[in-house]
Amino acid sequence: MAERILSASWSNASNILMNHDFSDGLNYWYLNCCNGYVISASAGDQGGISMDSDQNYAVITERNECWQGLEQDITDRISIGSSYMVSAFVGVSGPSQESAEVKATLKLEYDDSATQYLFIGRTSVIKDGKIVPKSGKFFACAAERTQAWNGIQQEITGRVQRKLAYELTALVRIYGNNVTSADVQATLWVQTPDLREQYIGIANVQATDTDWVTLQGKFLLNGSLSKVVLYLEGPPPGTDILVNTLVVKHAAKATPSTPLNIENVAFGVNIIENSNLFDDTNGWFTLGNCILTVKTDSPLIVPPMARESLGRHEPLSGHYILVTNRAQTWNGPAQVITDKLKLFVTYQVSAWVRIGSGSNRQQNVNVAISADNQWINGGQTEVSDSRWHEMNGSFRIEKQPAKVTVYIQGPASGVDLMVAGLHIFAVDRHRRFTYLKMRTDKFRKREVTLKFSGLDSSSYPNTTVNVTQTRNNFPIGTCISRSNIDNEDFVNFLVKHFNWAVFGNELKWEVTEPQQGILNYKDADDLLRMSGKRFLALKQEWLSHTQGHIDKEGLFKFRGFSGTYDLEIVTPSKTIVTSFVLDKGSDPEMVSINL
Repeated sequence: MAERILSASWSNASNILMNHDFSDGLNYWYLNCCNGYVISASAGDQGGISMDSDQNYAVITERNECWQGLEQDITDRISIGSSYMVSAFVGVSGPSQESAEVKATLKLEYDDSATQYLFIGRTSVIKDGKIVPKSGKFFACAAERTQAWNGIQQEITGRVQRKLAYELTALVRIYGNNVTSADVQATLWVQTPDLREQYIGIANVQATDTDWVTLQGKFLLNGSLSKVVLYLEGPPPGTDILVNTLVVKHAAKATPSTPLNIENVAFGVNIIENSNLFDDTNGWFTLGNCILTVKTDSPLIVPPMARESLGRHEPLSGHYILVTNRAQTWNGPAQVITDKLKLFVTYQVSAWVRIGSGSNRQQNVNVAISADNQWINGGQTEVSDSRWHEMNGSFRIEKQPAKVTVYIQGPASGVDLMVAGLHIFAVDRHRRFTYLKMRTDKFRKREVTLKFSGLDSSSYPNTTVNVTQTRNNFPIGTCISRSNIDNEDFVNFLVKHFNWAVFGNELKWEVTEPQQGILNYKDADDLLRMSGKRFLALKQEWLSHTQGHIDKEGLFKFRGFSGTYDLEIVTPSKTIVTSFVLDKGSDPEMVSINL
């Protein structure tokens, strides 16, 4: 394939080479220990050599060394102190290499010293000439890669700012080594002023040797950095990475979501065909190499978590799908549901699942949704015995897919899988949130009775009680990583809204000892020190507050979260302020208050 080889600027627009277009054959040119000939523009392809050009070109053959090629003596045509630009279209052909580097070199001979060679420029050329850029006239090729992380890179230290989102877009492709597809990944290597290093994956795409694909992703740098390098990596050694374009720019602000206009949704209606299996396995197919058989004696009741959302419903049929001869974990029953889904509607997933004998460890079983080969987890459970287990989840799709498939997968290969009563149905999000809030409230809050003593019972009706929670002991937390805490905005949000945190990977073996004998506990120590700030009150909506009057029995009842409370009692003659602590628990609690 023809590629252009370039050097620096020049001072005169006239070409100093003689017969530069080979219109006079090889006149003025010399073959350096090799043979050659000229093909005219009108001759077309010759000898299997194809050049996308309407001009003459020279072909150099019988080369046995990399330095052998075409040369011309330009001694009398150059001037000391002048700058020159070298530009040429070059190509390669032959069975020995899939890509090759072509160099332009200046040979300097002196009367009183040794000959010197001055490198001018080079380009990487692919031998078959069939790959053309999708955009523009050029593309880069990272060749002779010996490690998966080898690739093209650029330092961008002075051109990126912390706490600012960037978007990367690239056109990439692979070539050579009999590899037809491989992952290409964009990665950032960053170094902090204290020499701490971090690798940040930006984007990943499955590239092929047949077409250009778009690699796209976003990144944000949290802390102050002394060095930032962007590079492409991924394919196995020996496979070239081709890059047509690579752009990194400020990410556009996300546009506000348009109000959802969801109409004519049949809430609580199962969209799975032949869910009760009265029609054998009609409507179902196997994903992978396995066998589906309909059996009986499965649960007749709908799983508990789906009953409230479904409302009135019929009992299950007692039939289930038995999946045998499973060769892979993803083998299982599947069904296409493309035309039965509405965008932006939340769908609840419910099923009974069970595994066969032959497993001596815990197995994961999950419902997977494939929307144009993008995988969504629709629910998951862990099974370690032969009993039926409930599996529950939810999902929604916001972009119109061409094909949506649901399938059940998970147990190890060779382990039989049983599925009964699979339901996927639309739910009213507002009603669902109200229900979940009620269930959550029951879990978090407990009944509290304040029993007052030391006060005349005649003053009960005229005594006001104000109960204000000042601290919540219910744990609300999140997972954090070392890079997060370099961003003060993230830290402020964390300590304001959460009261505990867990480490991401900082205490895993591959992080604490990335190389044998080299220990790294600094990241974990930094997180631990920062986590000391977590002892803060939660958001106001997670704190209980109530008021009222003492009843005739000297009691005041309310429901509240565990934690610390301030108590203000206002009688006709005085105001009393005290406090109490409500421990975690589910049983009603009696708190005695002596006034």
